[in-house]
Amino acid sequence: MARGRRRSYPFRPVPSFELLETFIAAFGFGVLHALTPCAHSWPVLLPISARAHSGARPGVWFGAGMLLSSLAVGALIGGFGGAILSSAEHRVEEVIGAVVILLGLALLIRPQWMHGGHLHGTCSEEVKGDGDGIACGHTKHQPFRFFRFGRDAGAFLLGVANMAVPCWSNVAGVTLAVKSGSVGEGAVLLGLYGLAAALTTIALLAFIHRGLKLTDKLASPRFETLMLRLAGILMIAYGVTLVFHIGHSH
Repeated sequence: MARGRRRSYPFRPVPSFELLETFIAAFGFGVLHALTPCAHSWPVLLPISARAHSGARPGVWFGAGMLLSSLAVGALIGGFGGAILSSAEHRVEEVIGAVVILLGLALLIRPQWMHGGHLHGTCSEEVKGDGDGIACGHTKHQPFRFFRFGRDAGAFLLGVANMAVPCWSNVAGVTLAVKSGSVGEGAVLLGLYGLAAALTTIALLAFIHRGLKLTDKLASPRFETLMLRLAGILMIAYGVTLVFHIGHSH
């Protein structure tokens, strides 16, 4: 096989420590995705969860949609990554790393740029036309349209869209899947990302439903800014490893 060519496998023949690190990174970024309120996760589901017998039920449907979407998108972009990496692996990896670093810097320096016009505010009792009695400032935007299909189906479709629609908040997971260069690893990596986000969302909804006072803290601009900057730092670190090919060989 010619030097610089990348052999395409559904999975790497021998699992490596590098692969394990990548899986851990995918899971960690998924947790951050769910903890960041502007990622369209628990704040949108909170009013539905508040009226459900099981507070975690909307999160389960949301998580199922997100996991299925993550697996499909991960397989697709993993295969795409394999195609582009096969011809110019070093250069493509460096370009991906540079893009990740730039986005990480944006998150670190100007996290407010990533809010996309979302409204902040504490969660409070409100009288709403659909009968739900709790609302958060973050939920006053487009994702509520999904719930015209019903609460369970709406949560499921929102989960699908959460990964299928490009967004700054899933760039880290998408980048990991592209860099894997295979259909199988791409599906697993982005699937882990989606699974982590789903489990975190379910846990938050369950804790809030049990009366734990988490909403004001989690929905606060200060907490969101902290999560965004933490994600930025991690993305910069990951981008640097790609640009300078640190910790892996070709």
